[in-house]
Amino acid sequence: MNKILQKGNPLHTSVVSILLSVLMTIILFIIFSFILGFFSYPGMLIKPSVIAASCIGVFLCVYYTSGAIESKGWLYGVLCAAGYILILVLAGMFFRRGNNAWGGYYWMMPGIILSGFIGGVMGINKTSSSFKK
Repeated sequence: MNKILQKGNPLHTSVVSILLSVLMTIILFIIFSFILGFFSYPGMLIKPSVIAASCIGVFLCVYYTSGAIESKGWLYGVLCAAGYILILVLAGMFFRRGNNAWGGYYWMMPGIILSGFIGGVMGINKTSSSFKK
């Protein structure tokens, strides 16, 4: 994985982080669907669970990949979160019928951007990073 995350190439690392965030969120959605299939889960908790899975996916991937960025982790985290939201909106335009491509993303955006911000700050400041040698 260290060959993929090249130190000093923020654009490449940002693209990898956004794609890993989407992949991590899909994995969390699969786990969430298994929980829905085996247990009784109230319908009113589905939307908050989707928001939480998106925020966790963005946080984990930005935290992990921000070690390859040397400074401004907060900006890196916010930009990766914005790229993630852009992918969600583009997927919404492709898969949804009608003009409502933004769907329920208004409620998700502050949480996703905040989790990207926190993941970038915490990831850049981690002491046990293999990138800071």
